[in-house]
Amino acid sequence: EWLKERAKNAVIPVEESAIMRPDHIFGDCGPMVIHICHACRKFNSSRPSKLVAEGMMELPMALCTVCRSHMNRQRSLKFFEYELPSVKKSLNL
Repeated sequence: EWLKERAKNAVIPVEESAIMRPDHIFGDCGPMVIHICHACRKFNSSRPSKLVAEGMMELPMALCTVCRSHMNRQRSLKFFEYELPSVKKSLNL
């Protein structure tokens, strides 16, 4: 019941907040964590993978606006709430 009540007030992201740029996503040197909803997982599970190079496989991935927006927010939070304070600490700023 609590979850239902909270979900009533949730805002579904618009397309503008869900734009993804591969150079930003894959340019980071840290690990990448992706949270994907059930609908996206189900859709992607039926898509074929492709061998693209020795030891490299391409997994096609389609994400809804909620999953894409969440991934963008995760990256932003990591930068502003982890990386910047870490640099400040290491440089004694």
